[in-house]
Amino acid sequence: MKTFLKDTFFPFWLKHGVDELGGFQERLKLDLTPYREENKKRVLVQFRQSFVFARAYQLTNDSSYADAARRGLQFAFESYWDSDKGGFLHALDIHLKPLISNRNLYDHAFALFAMAHIYDVFKNEEGEEHLEILSWINKVSTYIDEKFKCDRGYYEYLDANNLALTNPREQNPHMHLLEGYLALYEFVGDQTYLDKASELVTLFCTYMQEPKLGGVVEFFSSDWSTYDEKLGDKIEPGHCFEWAWLLMEFSRLSNRSDVIQAAKKAYEFGVRFGYDQAFGGYFNEVNRLGEVSNEKKRIWPETEAIKAHVSMYKNTGNISYKEMAQRDLDFLLKNRLNENGSWKEHLSRELEDQTDVHPSTTAYHLLMAFLEFEKNS
Repeated sequence: MKTFLKDTFFPFWLKHGVDELGGFQERLKLDLTPYREENKKRVLVQFRQSFVFARAYQLTNDSSYADAARRGLQFAFESYWDSDKGGFLHALDIHLKPLISNRNLYDHAFALFAMAHIYDVFKNEEGEEHLEILSWINKVSTYIDEKFKCDRGYYEYLDANNLALTNPREQNPHMHLLEGYLALYEFVGDQTYLDKASELVTLFCTYMQEPKLGGVVEFFSSDWSTYDEKLGDKIEPGHCFEWAWLLMEFSRLSNRSDVIQAAKKAYEFGVRFGYDQAFGGYFNEVNRLGEVSNEKKRIWPETEAIKAHVSMYKNTGNISYKEMAQRDLDFLLKNRLNENGSWKEHLSRELEDQTDVHPSTTAYHLLMAFLEFEKNS
């Protein structure tokens, strides 16, 4: 796995993922040239890819990756942060002008996640770079508390004036905010971040998990009391695995065993109803009863399943979970990854390639799975 990361994965992203316009490419065409048709550069991509290159530097000691991580982070700070009203703009156009000025909780969650990892990588380097990162962590965390925080959880979206937008409540941004806070607690060490993580875990256990079968529901009413009328029957097995892994991580960092049962229920739902016994891989969507509603298969649920299998193995010592992780990794290597370093983003149920573009955000999912498997195999 280390050989693949050093010889194929990281060089691919350094060659094709860096954008001459600034920051990182949003998407790649199948011929690996930039996909510009959307005329959009999201701040999310800048943070996810900065994380990838920082960890690449840590694993290889190649300064070109460190330079890419630093440039990407600085590009995000300079080009997306609203110095007057605070917050990161959601997207620029390809001329680096504001395109979507709304603030998304999802974006800010990944800002915290990326900065936590980058701080961990560069904290022992010469100079005071790590102090600047700590300053930005405090700035972004404070902004989230002041603008996104509400009575139950956080607003998912704000407009350009930091006013909350009315939408169904969503588990996904809260899930990644938990990921960001856990990374901050682990790498920065401030108890405040673990306390914030604990609040999100309570929100999950109270509202987000369907109580009978344990699936993670995507959309809710404004007060979380009911599932959203139009979208509340949607469950993504990949998110069940992500929550299972995060809850296990929370348990590890907090020494709280009371969340393990919720983690296992989410995990078991994903395996029972998400895995395709006939062809392998995981369905994109099922409903609350576990009935398949979208039988196509994106790549990221497979990476999240690998992480969850590993967590279950670490927690129980049951070798069957390790075997499932190996099975899914073998499936990924056989059916997803191409020799030139690209990948098959979309497959039909029968594993026919339906990829149209390569989203750069996939790199985060792949690297997280590879790192988790490698350090626990």
